Amino acid sequence: MIKIAIVDDEKYVCEHLKQLLIEYQFKYNLDFKVDIFLSCEDLFERVQSSVNYHLIFLDIEFPNMNGVNLSKKIRVGMGDIRTQIIFISAKDSYAMELFSVQPFDFIVKPVKKERLYPCISKFIKYYANSSMFFTYTLENIKHKIAISEIIYIQSERKKLKLITSNGVIICYHKFSDAVTNEMKNDMVVVKRGLAVNINHIVDTDFETVVLSNGTKLKISDGYRNSVMDVLSDKIGGS
Repeated sequence: MIKIAIVDDEKYVCEHLKQLLIEYQFKYNLDFKVDIFLSCEDLFERVQSSVNYHLIFLDIEFPNMNGVNLSKKIRVGMGDIRTQIIFISAKDSYAMELFSVQPFDFIVKPVKKERLYPCISKFIKYYANSSMFFTYTLENIKHKIAISEIIYIQSERKKLKLITSNGVIICYHKFSDAVTNEMKNDMVVVKRGLAVNINHIVDTDFETVVLSNGTKLKISDGYRNSVMDVLSDKIGGS
């Protein structure tokens, strides 16, 4: 079951989006559970009580806590980088502000089926791939780790250092093979021999990235444009 939250202070927007999701669910034989929240505070209270969502559709403008602030509480305050966020807004001028919370996509209101369905299809593909594993050899024994657990990787001569949610792993593996093959959809190189998992980036100021474990890494000049391109692609829009 894919758990989805819709957060908008206009109930008709929530109901319309929920109906579109139900239609998509039946069309492609999926299993969605869709909850509606009319304020950011209501959703935040729910996720604080250990109710997790795979995907959140989130408006930006609210009378009190806004969507960007809620996202920062989820990403930075709670350390949650797995829940994907799709912003929905009547304005399309938030791109720069949204870098720090790494949304999955951005949809301009009114939400239309022609824009929503490709976005959901992209999420379903991401969801299916989120359990992909990286295989490595340590002391002549093959191991595997979920790529989603790897925060960043670093080349150390002929070895590869994996900084993960549960500690550090050092193995024999070529850095170039990891970033161009097994992890190519998740890693972006920020400097020579150093790549970060884009899903663990919780903040950026275009010169540095802050990761989910609190690590702050400088982006080398030669890689800055490619990093920003990757982050821009994650925001989406239109």
